[in-house]
Amino acid sequence: MTTTKYSGAYSSLNGVSGNIPNGAFSKDYEANYSSYLANTVTSFPSTESGSNYGADIIFAIDANISSTDDGILVEYGGIIAGFAVGVSNGTLRARCYYGGGNFDLNETRTAALEADISSYTGSDATYYVVHDVSLSTLTAYVQRGGRNSFQALVELGSGTRTTGSTVFTGNDSRGYGQISNSIASLDDGATAYDQSFTGTIDEVRVYGDNSTDFTENFGSL
Repeated sequence: MTTTKYSGAYSSLNGVSGNIPNGAFSKDYEANYSSYLANTVTSFPSTESGSNYGADIIFAIDANISSTDDGILVEYGGIIAGFAVGVSNGTLRARCYYGGGNFDLNETRTAALEADISSYTGSDATYYVVHDVSLSTLTAYVQRGGRNSFQALVELGSGTRTTGSTVFTGNDSRGYGQISNSIASLDDGATAYDQSFTGTIDEVRVYGDNSTDFTENFGSL
């Protein structure tokens, strides 16, 4: 498995705390995927029945995450095959494919990533977690200000599965802001990811398809 870890630094952008600069325009990184919208979740915490996503998927999570918020944002499947994304003390983790064991960036059967999001805590943002089946890769991004803001998308980190099963997530039930049943753990024995989210999620949009490779150009406008 190859993985990258985001340092927490980001480029300064004109207009973050002032007026929108001349020539800026709103940026909707989801606009090209409207035909793949599978679900919009607005109630948290909540659960739903599960099914197997075998191909590409985009999770768009609107939230103002504080530096002290802990817990699961979204989780699908379980320990056989599962996906999970959550935060703890300003750090975001995500994983998919093999769901057993503690969170481990060196586990080759998973695509796992970890990113310092302290530069974005305490402000509105949309966090994207994107699975590309053709590359067996999971990548996280953030758009400060949320969807349709004038801020550019920033890649936080990525991880790639190199061995094991190609099943992205299993059929176990799904949790939004909580653990539904079993979970592909984000804990490592000393962290607080595997719990109901202590903050507030505004909305989660899920773009999915079981037969199409559609995320390879995610981030393009």
